[in-house]
Amino acid sequence: MRLKAFVVAVLLPGCAMFDDNGGQQPTGGPTHPGNQTVRQTLSEPRTMLLGSSTVEVTAHRMYGGADSSTATLDVKGGSIEVQADTDGTLELISLNAEVGDIILSPSAAPPDGLHLTNVKLELAADAVTTTSWTNDGSTAAASATVTLNLDWAIMTTDGTVIPLAPVRVKSVPISVAVARDAAGKISLQFIGQRDGTFFEWTGQFSLSDLKADLSAAM
Repeated sequence: MRLKAFVVAVLLPGCAMFDDNGGQQPTGGPTHPGNQTVRQTLSEPRTMLLGSSTVEVTAHRMYGGADSSTATLDVKGGSIEVQADTDGTLELISLNAEVGDIILSPSAAPPDGLHLTNVKLELAADAVTTTSWTNDGSTAAASATVTLNLDWAIMTTDGTVIPLAPVRVKSVPISVAVARDAAGKISLQFIGQRDGTFFEWTGQFSLSDLKADLSAAM
């Protein structure tokens, strides 16, 4: 059975600057997160659930005539944990995006097709970003270069699930934007994109051009 599959990447938006008090409220003001600036609220670790998000990857068949196809995969669930340090620097503590199953037809992966399952994209380690805030602490933009782990398994025709070694996707530029929306929720947009080949499977296929466009909120 021959493989031919998918990928993952990530990036994030950013902008701004710090004010003298970091967007803090006057001493003795309310401390409920709903009355705090975004920067204040993120001064301790916060977990945001992923909403409408996608991961895009290009697969190249390397046998029987070269062929390429790009798939845009819906993220089924997951979360991003983030914190703003005392100087306002955003730290990405964890990222877990559940991509779901990828099923390739027999024509794409002869002779029986290919069923990839338990596909996940994760941050390999904490990421400290270059961050800028607006003066009032309401929005932030950040950027970094990170390593992502692509975790996956193969499901055989009899339903057996065989884990594969995670793929480490190195040197992924990301951008992150954080703000409060009209409903009062704090939202985070994460964009990561890694151009070029990042995985090859013994002359069968390769994966390239990973892009992750993730939206989260709390």
